Amino acid sequence: MKRFSFLYQSAIRFSHPVKAHHFRLKCLPGQFPFQHIYQEHCALAGEVAPVEGIDALGNRTLAGTIPEPHDRFAFTITGKALQSYYLSREPLDDLFLYETPLTRMSDAMSAFGESVPSGTAGEQAQAVCKAVHAQLTYLPASTDVDMPAADAFAQGKGVCQDYVQIVLALLRSRNIPARYCAGLMPGEGETHAWVEYYEDGAWRGIDPTNDQIIDYGYIKLSHGRDSADCSVDRGCFVGPAEQVKQEMEIHVKVGEIVDEESEDSQSNMSACR
Repeated sequence: MKRFSFLYQSAIRFSHPVKAHHFRLKCLPGQFPFQHIYQEHCALAGEVAPVEGIDALGNRTLAGTIPEPHDRFAFTITGKALQSYYLSREPLDDLFLYETPLTRMSDAMSAFGESVPSGTAGEQAQAVCKAVHAQLTYLPASTDVDMPAADAFAQGKGVCQDYVQIVLALLRSRNIPARYCAGLMPGEGETHAWVEYYEDGAWRGIDPTNDQIIDYGYIKLSHGRDSADCSVDRGCFVGPAEQVKQEMEIHVKVGEIVDEESEDSQSNMSACR
């Protein structure tokens, strides 16, 4: 078992004041077989009292409304997590075998996949991740949140979201259940995405952007069929007639706790406020 502290800060600045701002966040780390959140604090800017819930996939959510005009929306999540080796034993939901609009295979992807060797689900997941990692160039701002895997593959560059959705498409085409995960990792500085594939009754983690198997330190926020299921911040608002531009700043920090005294892992839970 290992312990990790985490910090997630996000701020959105609007070019013009907005109002009637309805938001839904997926910014709270979940409780999973390998991950226990034993200390947590959430703070939102302004006088807002969000309501915590659970979505259809089991991810924690925060929803609320800011009625008055504002030009900034920000929140901070801090806490501590106790982790075992990254492994989640769960019954399989066949939902994660099917393609989505963001993970459809193209002819080029199918041809590319033919060169990747077969084997066990784990061997194939590692081989697909290695092949995609070698095929793509990591380039920030080269894609957007709505870009399908086939388009990112065609241009040969992208960010973690694109690496993951291409791998999801290739694994599902091999009848290997796979799902999109969003969260935090050491040294990244921003939110990150990775893949879980299903083998021998359990979900296992692998990171195609960094071409590595996941063991410890990845703080999982959510999982889903693709990135659309795991968007950290979704919402709508009323603004002026001209288009309101948004600028987002994100700061993430994850670190292993190596000198913390023994404490009761069932205590110190706190609600978002």
